[in-house]
Amino acid sequence: MIYIDTRRWGGGIGRYSAEVLPRLNLPHKRLTSNLRPSSPLDALLLRRLLLGPTDLVYSSGYNCGMTRASQIITLHDLIHLSQTEHYTAKRAYYAKIVRPTVQRSGLVLTVSETSKSAIENWLDDPTVTVINAGNGCSSAFLSADRIHLSKPDRTKYFLYVGNSKPHKNLKLLLSSIAMNRSLNLKIVSNDVSQIQSMCRETATENQVEIKSDITDDDLAVLYANAVATVIPSSVEGFGLPAVESLAVGAPVVYWHGCESVREIVGERGIAIDRLSTEELSSALTALSHGEGAPVTVSAEWKERYSWDNVASNVHTAIVDLASGPPRLDRS
Repeated sequence: MIYIDTRRWGGGIGRYSAEVLPRLNLPHKRLTSNLRPSSPLDALLLRRLLLGPTDLVYSSGYNCGMTRASQIITLHDLIHLSQTEHYTAKRAYYAKIVRPTVQRSGLVLTVSETSKSAIENWLDDPTVTVINAGNGCSSAFLSADRIHLSKPDRTKYFLYVGNSKPHKNLKLLLSSIAMNRSLNLKIVSNDVSQIQSMCRETATENQVEIKSDITDDDLAVLYANAVATVIPSSVEGFGLPAVESLAVGAPVVYWHGCESVREIVGERGIAIDRLSTEELSSALTALSHGEGAPVTVSAEWKERYSWDNVASNVHTAIVDLASGPPRLDRS
C-alpha cells in the first residue's frame, strides 16, 4: 500500500506540498499525526512503525523514520548540514536516519540539478538514484504579462522575497541599501519582527517596506513593478523567487556563487562576483539609474517549471519503486 504524508510544512516545502500532493493521482492512504513532520520525534512515529515491508511512504519533505516500509523522501537541499545552529543534532539526524532510509530505498527525490549533485556527493553511494523531480511555479506568475500587471509607482524599488535565515544574507542586502539613501526595498516575508529588528540595526526603516501574507496575484504585481528582484543568498536548494521574478519579466540580481539560482537565471540576470555590501550596493545603484530591462522567457522555459510536470515526475518515481522488487534491508 502507498502512504502519502499529508501533514503541513511551512516555507518552500509547504508550497511544494500544497502544489504536488493534490496532483498525485494515486490510490493511497494518508499518513497523518499530531506531530509536526519536522519534529525530532517524527522518526519514531507509531503509524510508520506499524507498516509492513510491502508498504511505501512518500514525503514531500526530508522527514523519515523507523519502519519496515520503503520510504521516498524529498531532500530539497542539504542546507541543514551547513547551519551552525543545532548542527550536531541535525548532522546526527541526517547520518543516522536520513542516509540509511535513502540507502534502503535506493531512491531519493530533489528539486534542482544543484541539489542533486550535492546529495550525490554527500551520499557517495552509486546504488542510490537521485532524481531531480524539479520545482514549480504558480500559474499566477507563469501566465502573467508584465505590461498588464504594471501599475504606476512613483518610487522605484527593489524586491526581496524570503525569510531572514542567515544563508539568505538579508542583513547584507539591507546594509547595501543603507549605502545609498535613494534606494528603496520592498520585502515579502512572514519574519516581520526579525526583519524590523534588522532594519533598525542598519538604519533602513525609511527605505524598507515589509509585506506579509499576500496572494500570488499581488506578489506577481510586486515582481512586475520592481526594478529587479534581489537574491543575495550564499546557498539555495532551488530559488523559487528567481523563477517567479523571471516569469513576469523582472530581472534578478544574485551572487554568481549560488549555483541553484544561477541554474535558473542563466544569462537573464545580473550576477555580482563578491558577496559584499559595496559590490551589491554598486550593482543596485547602477540598475536604479535605468529602467531595469524586462526579461523574456520562452514557453519551453515556463513549461520546465510547471507543477504538473513536477507531480508527474514524483508520480513516476513512486509507481516505479512501488512496483519494483523490494530492496534488501541494509540496516
